This record gives sequence, structure tokens and C-alpha cells, in this order.
Amino acid sequence: MLPRKLFGGEIIYISISGVHGIGKSLVARMLAKRNGWAYSPEAVDSVIRAPRFGPRGREKLFAELWHMRQLMSREEWLARNKENVCITDRWWQDVIVYGKILLSPKEFRIVENVVSWIPKANPDLEVVLWAPDDAVFKKISERGRDKGVTWGDKDLTYIREVNTGFRSYYDSFKDIRNIALIEARPVIEETYALVKKIVFKYVRDRNQKTLDEFKE
Repeated sequence: MLPRKLFGGEIIYISISGVHGIGKSLVARMLAKRNGWAYSPEAVDSVIRAPRFGPRGREKLFAELWHMRQLMSREEWLARNKENVCITDRWWQDVIVYGKILLSPKEFRIVENVVSWIPKANPDLEVVLWAPDDAVFKKISERGRDKGVTWGDKDLTYIREVNTGFRSYYDSFKDIRNIALIEARPVIEETYALVKKIVFKYVRDRNQKTLDEFKE
């Protein structure tokens, strides 16, 4: 287990993203719980009731705004956890990926511009979970979610577009951001092991860099 608090008290912010149903939430919780790190779930605010999500939702723009409210609350949470390794379920780029698919072009431009102007902490390491479409469909079908049809989990075109959106995001930013693409496995423990390897290496490297700078 790596230390929960870093030498020098510097935060390490790690986000886990990917299409819903691929296992990101469980992997994020496992990372935090098994290593004593701070964790922020996808939904952090219960003041405003969550709307219906997905292509069948009648208020798609409101749904995106609801997610943005969660992320703004998370920014405050991140500010309170300056001495922790912080694991988060999604971050701002997820709003962009889903919004581009669900919103009208005009609505998307508004959301994109607002997101760009909101002060935010950027993850030190982004982990994007991805898998071939057939594997994603199988994982979602095994979830047993009773709202699968209502939320669009049975809409294979929608799932494919979101999955492709996250892969395209990785391909676009892999050379300019600290981002890792992990192919999700059928067994969640196998996916966790792959993510853990990447995360531990990054945290150790950051710790060593901090110690080396202190010695200088």
C-alpha cells in the first residue's frame, strides 16, 4: 500500500472515466478503499434530484447541468483534500463527451464554453477505461439495472457513440496530457490490477520527484 499522505502535502488528483457500465465506478472505489485514499463519487450532491439520463431523457440539457453541479461541488471537495491522493469517478471532460452526443449543436456549444470558463483542477493523471463495443454491450447487459431501457442502456448506437467518444478523447490528448487508456477486462479484479499498476507507478514517481526536489 502506498502512503495516503504525500511527502510535502501535495495533492495527487486521479480521475477514472469511461462509458457507463464499463466498471469505472467500482474500480475507482476499489482504488480508494484498498489504499486508504480519498474518493469522490459521480454524484456528490443530493439537494437537486437527479434527472433522467441518456437519449430517452426529456431534459438532456438539464441533465448535463446537473452533472456540472456535481463537478462544481467536487472542486470544493478537492480543495479540502490537499494532502490526499484523490480518486474521482469522472471529471469535466466526461460532460463534454456525453454532451456532444446528447445535446443539440447549439446547446453543446453553450455547455462547452461554460465548462471552459469554470475554474477547475485538472487531474494529474487521467485513466480512461475502454473496451471493444461488443465487450461493453456484454458488461452492460450483465449489470441487471432495472432502468436499462429508460436510461438508454439498451440503445446500442448510443453506447457505441459514447464508447467511441472516450476513445477519441484519449487519441486526441494522449500526447499533451498525462492520460492512460486501459482496456477493461471481463473480470473487474483484472481491470483493477491494470489500473492499479498505472496509478501506483505514477504516485511513486511523483513521490520520488518531490523527495529529490526537497534534497536539492
